[in-house]
Amino acid sequence: MRMVKYIGKSIPPFLISLSVWLLQTCVPLDQPSLEFILQSKIKDTTQLIHVHHDTLYAQSQLRQLYTFSGNQLIWRSYSSDPARLKKLIEIIEKVKNDGLNPYDYHLQRIYEYQRQFNSNHLRNPKHQSEIVNIDLLLSDAFLTLAFHHYTGRVHGVEMNSDWECYFDQKNLPSFLWKAIATDSIGEALLTLDPPYHQYTELRRMLEVSGQSLTTKQINKITSSMERWRWLPKLRDSLFLTVNIPAFRLKLHSHDSTLIDMKTIVGILEKPTPIFNCKISHIIVRPRWNVPTSILEEEILPRVSVDTLFFARNHFKILRTWQDNDTSFINPSSIIWDSVTAENFPYRIIQTSGFWNPLGDIKFMFPNQYEVYLHDTPNRSLFDQEVRMFSHGCIRIERAAELAALLSQNDSLRYPQLFRENERRDLNSFIPIFINYWTAWIENGKALFYSDIYGTDSLLQIEIRKSPQIF
Repeated sequence: MRMVKYIGKSIPPFLISLSVWLLQTCVPLDQPSLEFILQSKIKDTTQLIHVHHDTLYAQSQLRQLYTFSGNQLIWRSYSSDPARLKKLIEIIEKVKNDGLNPYDYHLQRIYEYQRQFNSNHLRNPKHQSEIVNIDLLLSDAFLTLAFHHYTGRVHGVEMNSDWECYFDQKNLPSFLWKAIATDSIGEALLTLDPPYHQYTELRRMLEVSGQSLTTKQINKITSSMERWRWLPKLRDSLFLTVNIPAFRLKLHSHDSTLIDMKTIVGILEKPTPIFNCKISHIIVRPRWNVPTSILEEEILPRVSVDTLFFARNHFKILRTWQDNDTSFINPSSIIWDSVTAENFPYRIIQTSGFWNPLGDIKFMFPNQYEVYLHDTPNRSLFDQEVRMFSHGCIRIERAAELAALLSQNDSLRYPQLFRENERRDLNSFIPIFINYWTAWIENGKALFYSDIYGTDSLLQIEIRKSPQIF
């Protein structure tokens, strides 16, 4: 073996090679360690975490994630291995099939790191901070992806100030840490998606047919997928959907549709609201409690000039709003010229019958909008293609059939056999999702509906904004 003479001693060649490698790769004494650089970026909880000039999104989650690693770098085995880094990039790229924009998750900066790493640029000790930066970017990218998969890219409340949707608490840093430890990040993210067949079908449509769809169609699909993400992750086998722009109600059992019927929804000035609830009971042959808005707009102008208006239209006045109140007031005892909707203390009801706009059945799911499903005596409106005729409530085509199925009581197919305003409680509450899906997959075919209230356009504006800090 050839030896190198140095000050009278021979040095083996492998030691010379090792020395050169150490000089090239080790951090000089005046260079801070990777852990020191990481700590300097995340330790001050009063400051937002940045990478270069970019503010990271998962501010409240990042520091918690790094506590699992003992404040050590998390992604070093990925960021230093081209094949594993490529796998992470592919996971981010594929989120386009969920209607999400991969570049919302730092993809451009991750590409830049990949190029620098492949060119050995980052092996220079002077670029230690970039190794920390890519760690933070990957942590933020996958925490943000997990958050968006689970609760939506846009918070529902931003589109509807009264929106309420409750998700089971999920510790996303813990969730991601376990996925990293088992090298199952892509698979783990899929478990956060809505557990509904329709979401899976929309994703498949984007993945398989995305190139053949128009921009308008893609926007409808991405908006609809976003609205599915807003829903609670229920595992109930039975649930209802009311698709406002499709004018359809469906009763679902797992992946099957048990009932599919037409609906009538709110006019443009009084749109049917988007919300989730649970049907608790049914009212057979319901009375109609006249809303304050209809009292003001339709009844008061008529009753002041027509003293027989109440009798002719089967209206009665009750002293209180209590359900068991039977203390009726004679309309002739009221000085109607002095009455306004604001100072009127009584309740006006319309008795059950063919004149009652609620028809024979009303489905109750108490909510702040005072919206419910109900039958209607005006059957001809279901023949219209665009069915926007209500004040916000949802009229349904086959109310008695739905009541019989939900209650498991076939006698409800014959509501005339019941007392007026008779209540029937369901054995268990049935989830109902009243939402606004302009894209729907039916038997493998995509159906697209008009944006009747213009809310899809507003949602697309929100989706195109940078993600919010959380």
